[in-house]
Amino acid sequence: LPILHRLMGKPRGTTRAHLARATLEGIAFSVEDLLSAMVKDAERPLARLRVDGGASANDLLMQFQSDISAIVVERPTEVESTGRGAAMLAGLGAGLADLQSVSGMLKLGRRFEPSMEAGERAARARGWAGAVARTRSQSDAP
Repeated sequence: LPILHRLMGKPRGTTRAHLARATLEGIAFSVEDLLSAMVKDAERPLARLRVDGGASANDLLMQFQSDISAIVVERPTEVESTGRGAAMLAGLGAGLADLQSVSGMLKLGRRFEPSMEAGERAARARGWAGAVARTRSQSDAP
C-alpha cells in the first residue's frame, strides 16, 4: 500500500474501507456524469432512475447515487433482472404483451430518496470535477 498512497496522494492512514468507499462514490459520480449528459441531450429531466445488476445490491451505493444525482433510485426485488427485461422487450416486440402488462411485472424492492443538502451535493460535485481534471492532466503528461 505505500506505493498506492504515493500514487494517490493519500495519507498512510487510508484503509481498505476508505478505498472501497471511494470506489463506490466514483461509480456514482460516473453514473451522474452519464445521467447529466442524457438529460442535456434529451432536453428533459429524469423522473427516476431504475437500477439492477450486482452493484445495485449495495445500499450505500444506491443511497449515494440518489443523493449525488438528486433523483429517486428504484431497485427491484430481483436485482439480476436484465434477462427478464430483455424477455419483456422481446414479448412487446413480438406482440405477445402490451406495455401496461409488462410494466406491472416489475416488483419494486427498495426506493432510495435523495437526502443530501444541495450545498454538500455541489461541493462534492466540484471535488469530483477537480479530481477528474487532475487525473486527465496527469495522463496527458509525457
